[in-house]
Amino acid sequence: MEQSRFERGQARLAEVDGEAGQTVIASLADIAPDLGRYIIEFGFGDVYSRPGIDLRTRELATVAALVFMSAIGTCPSKAMPSIIAVWQEPRSAGTPILR
Repeated sequence: MEQSRFERGQARLAEVDGEAGQTVIASLADIAPDLGRYIIEFGFGDVYSRPGIDLRTRELATVAALVFMSAIGTCPSKAMPSIIAVWQEPRSAGTPILR
């Protein structure tokens, strides 16, 4: 039986962010529960679960796009610490992007 978008998203979220991802989703329960479900279903169940690109390459492409957007002024500067953290932290999905 095929997994639902939500089940597929939950599995991918756990693979990518581990407990930290669940903490973020749980923090939305009181203020925007539908947003949490949307993030899981669309972001992780549809986009992050697409075939064709391994997870490390997908994350590298995402970070590269955000850095480029920041360089041309279309990405808020407050996003830069998060971008840098993605590059340096050990990922549940594998090794850190920067080794």
